[in-house]
Parts: sequence; C-alpha cells; structure tokens
Amino acid sequence: MQSYGRYINLAILASGILGFVFFHYAAPSSSPEAYYTLGFICLIASLWISEIVPLGVASLLPLIYFPLADILDARTLGESYFNSTIFLFLGGFLLAASMEKWDLHKRIALWILSLTGKRIVAGFMLASAFLSMWISNTATAMMMLPIASAVLGRLSGPGWSRPVYLGVAYGCSIGGIATLIGTPPNLAFSRIYKQNFQGFPGFAEWMLLSLPLATALLLIAYLVLDKWLYRAGREDTLNRQHWKEQLIVLGPATTEQKMAGGIFTITALLWIFRSPLDLETFSIPGWIQLFHGLPGQKSLNDGTVALIMALICFALPAPSHKGKRILEARDLDRIPWSILLLFGAGFALAAAFQSSGLSQQAGSLLQSIRPENVFLMILLINFSMNMMTEFTSNTATAQIILPVMAALSAESGLPAFGLMAGVTFSVSMAFMMPVATPPNAIVFGSGQLRIADMVRTGLILNPITALVVSVYCYFMFF
Repeated sequence: MQSYGRYINLAILASGILGFVFFHYAAPSSSPEAYYTLGFICLIASLWISEIVPLGVASLLPLIYFPLADILDARTLGESYFNSTIFLFLGGFLLAASMEKWDLHKRIALWILSLTGKRIVAGFMLASAFLSMWISNTATAMMMLPIASAVLGRLSGPGWSRPVYLGVAYGCSIGGIATLIGTPPNLAFSRIYKQNFQGFPGFAEWMLLSLPLATALLLIAYLVLDKWLYRAGREDTLNRQHWKEQLIVLGPATTEQKMAGGIFTITALLWIFRSPLDLETFSIPGWIQLFHGLPGQKSLNDGTVALIMALICFALPAPSHKGKRILEARDLDRIPWSILLLFGAGFALAAAFQSSGLSQQAGSLLQSIRPENVFLMILLINFSMNMMTEFTSNTATAQIILPVMAALSAESGLPAFGLMAGVTFSVSMAFMMPVATPPNAIVFGSGQLRIADMVRTGLILNPITALVVSVYCYFMFF
C-alpha cells in the first residue's frame, strides 16, 4: 500500500510540473503574469498535496519564484509571511503550549465529561470542540486521543470505539470554525478578505456569527454517530460520578495550571472585548476605546494581544518548580513552524492572484459558467470544496479558492463575505478520509478504525454539512 501511495504522490507531482511548464509556454508575451501565476499554483499545489517535500520547504518557493517572475516584490512577500494574522496564530500556539505543558487540557476535558456523564460520545465531542476553539485542531486531537483510549479501556462492548474516536476527530473539525484562531482556514479567510475588501468581523463578531452554525453541525454529527450509525455493541457506560472521581485523582489544580488557565482566560476576554460589540438591542464598548487618541491605538490588534500574553508566560516563574517558568525557550520547539510558513505562502499566492490579474480572469470565468440559481451555485461550490479537501489540505484549498471567490463577487455583485465564508466553513467539514484533516489522521492512527468506517460516516455527513452550511450562509448573507 505504501508503494502505491508513493506512486500516486509522484503522479500528482508530475502533473503539477507539467501544468507549470504548460502555462509558461502558453503565456502570451504581452502580459504573461496571470499564466505564470497559474502555472506556479499547479506546481506548489502538487507539492502540498503529495508532500514529496515537507510543507514548510515547499512553502518557501514563493519567496524565490515571484520576484524572479516579476509578479511580486520582496517587500510585499515579506508582508505576506510576517503579518498580524501570523502573530495571532503564533501567539495562540504559544498559549496552547503553556496549557499542554502543565496538563491543563486534561483537567478541562475531564471536567466537561463530568458534566455529560453517561453521554460519552457527546462528552468527547463537546470537549474536543471546545478545546479546538482555542487550540489548533491537531493539538486538540493529540490531547484527546490518549484520554479516549483510557476511557474506552474501561468500557465493555466493541460499539464504543468508532463513535468515540470519530467524535473526537469531528468535534475538533467542527469546533475549529467557531473562533478565528480555531482552524487555519479561518485566519486565511480573514487575511485574504482584508486584502480585497473592508470591514471583516472582529473576534467576538466572528463567534456570534459562527458559533450557532458550529453548534448545529456538532449536534447533527452527534446524532449521526451516537443515535444512528453506531448504536449497537455497547454493554457498559460511566456516569458523572466516575468522571468526578477521575478529577479527584488528578488532585487540586496546581499553581502552574491556575496561572496558565488564568492567562488564557484573560487573553480570550481581551480578544472578545477588544472592539465594540454592537448587538441589535444594546452595545458593549471595547477596551480599545480606553486608548483613544494614544499613539498606536489602531495598530493594537488580536495578534498583538496574543503575543503580549504569550511573552508574559515566558516571564512568569513556575512556583512549584524552582528555576522554571510557565513557558521556556525549549517550548518554542512545540510551535509548528511549517504551518506558519504555509500560511505565508498562501497569503503570497493571494497577493499574486491580485497582482497578476488572475483573480479577475478566474472570476470572469466562474461568472460565465455559474448557474442562474444563486443557492444552487453556493451549494455546488461548498460541496465541491467539501469533497476536494478529502484529498488535499484544507488550508491549502482555502488559500487557493478564497481569492477566486473574491473575484467572483467582484464580477457578479454577490456578497463576497457569504461566498468566502461558505468555502471557509466547507473546507473544514471533510469527514470521509484519514488524509482529509489532521484530526482524522490522528484518530485513524489509533488502529481502532477502518477506512470503511470513515467513508461510511463521511458519505452521510459530508452532503448534510454542505447543505447546512449553504442554507446558513444563504439566509445570513444573500
């Protein structure tokens, strides 16, 4: 199987190289930039999909190619790889590392399970979804997997493992859409939208917008897993008292856990209440207004807040461990730098879409072939993105498709936010294949699932979630 997989990856890479060469030879001499950009997208997409080389290495290629092709200059590329969105993600990674380092995530998960009691699947899905709102989906799945394995070891019957493991993976993916930092496509949406338009929602506005959708999707996934597909083969369960006893075994929260939790709570509140929150019946002022008139007020964003709080973790000593701090230099190794580089490459592609004129051409093409029924078009786009990410990176897919949606909006007059939000939500709703998302791959690596289990579940959930996302976006934005 591994040899077949390698041949498939080589074929993907070969097709990318052929696309790169073809579009360079087909480019008109008068204005070749759009063709050059499209050819390069073929190449880097094949590298991302096949992973013949590490993602981080492939993501450095725009820094070399775009200046040589006279598409983007070095300054613009630098802003793509080092911007406020990258700061936000970096700060979030560091805060997550502080929680992992002191095992705070285990305490949170067990606390949630103590509330859900016998509803084991619901408990794991809720815990996974809540943690992935603040921590990367990959990190959340890695945290929840050993807890799930330990719990399943105490349950009788083979019917528990599939809904629990799949619940962890799907909970991570669904919960990630609820906050801006929950999953990389959200931040990609934020950055690309700001490159083309004005007025992107802040942290709190995004939660108000996406949390109802995430809640509905989580409930649907739970009903499919726990009440429909995997009801048989269960002989035992655990009540709330068991989970409370597990919390007691952990002992009282350590000082370091309290400090890490306190810093994270303060950070979340600063994110939520930074900008004024205008609701239909009342308005909540943002703390940023306290600095009105001071230098740098407009530049103080969520990324700056995240880095400030992360640096505080490096400064605070760990009282129970002499000579240690809440975060230390070695904890920088926990940061997935390749993902940050992938972000930068995606932002560079988005800038190249605009600079080369490719986005306008793509938008005109989509405009010419789109169906007359707007809802049908939205559904087809979202379902296509849903299925595409079964075999590709959801982040890379979002980076490539979102600029096209921005161009389609400019050409058609349809709301850009609605088109791009639908794509952003849809690329996170891939439930069929282990390679679709990191949480899928992590739980599949437990050895307790077959691909057939995921395909069976995904064939039901993928169309349902695409429909729900499309209906939600249509009535909210169109």
